[in-house]
Amino acid sequence: MDVWILFTLLACSIQALRTVLQKSMVSQTSVIAATYVRFLFGLPIIVFSFCAYIFYNNSDLPSIQISFIAYASVGGLAQLLGNGFLLYLLSFSNFTVGTTYTKTEVIQTAFIGYIVLGELVSTLSFFGIILAFFGIAMLASQSGSVTIKNNVSTPHYKAAICGILVGTFYALAAVFFRSAMLSLDSNDLFMTSLATLAWVTFIQVFLMTMYSLYSSQALWAEVMNNKLLGLWIALTGITASACWYIAFNIQKAAYVMALGQFELVVVFLVSTFWLKERMSARQIIGVSLTVIGIIAVVLTS
Repeated sequence: MDVWILFTLLACSIQALRTVLQKSMVSQTSVIAATYVRFLFGLPIIVFSFCAYIFYNNSDLPSIQISFIAYASVGGLAQLLGNGFLLYLLSFSNFTVGTTYTKTEVIQTAFIGYIVLGELVSTLSFFGIILAFFGIAMLASQSGSVTIKNNVSTPHYKAAICGILVGTFYALAAVFFRSAMLSLDSNDLFMTSLATLAWVTFIQVFLMTMYSLYSSQALWAEVMNNKLLGLWIALTGITASACWYIAFNIQKAAYVMALGQFELVVVFLVSTFWLKERMSARQIIGVSLTVIGIIAVVLTS
């Protein structure tokens, strides 16, 4: 198994655990607080991990260029904006429409990766990405109500546009994270990944702290009252992010994002075989298309 595949699957698994922990915290606090702890408590974890790696391996620090700071900062901001629009999407009654369009993130990643890095995906991989998108879209929509006619009508188009923006910002984040790591003058895969994650997390903590000081003083109380759960969210979040970054460092962002869609497939399979929930014909087709698309991407990568 290629290393990037292993780290992508690890990232998906750990991210799923982080999501469960965040949902648990959301039942006690605001969504913003559950998001903030991931970065606030995660920053010392990643800084310590980076320093420990440098010390243990007696490695030299890479020289930091303006391009690295720019790429990593833009990526961190894009990820936060993606999270923000996703939270905004939750306020729509037709959330399903928007959720379906967030799944365009893989296709958008392929195009943005070409524009920013000049990285092309193979023809078969692109068809695999398209197949996976339709499969995930079927799983996300679940019912047959998500149609072009519905999506261009009011108020559906607002949710659709919001969903596309979520996908755009997540795609930008993935490509710019990869760009930041590739801009460092070091062949040490783990060091460049950890260095990028440390800088991105710092930027995100800074931006969210400024936001919290401006918008809500109660946010700090929510965070401090849930320190233990927050630490677990941060630990799983940083670990998942480190795995994502390593995968992005090795392979084109579009391929990594495509394989990352396997997380939703796993969720449906667990629901079916463990929780004994029945899958509809639509869901079975969606899972099948997604798996075929992912296999096409992996085999041609």
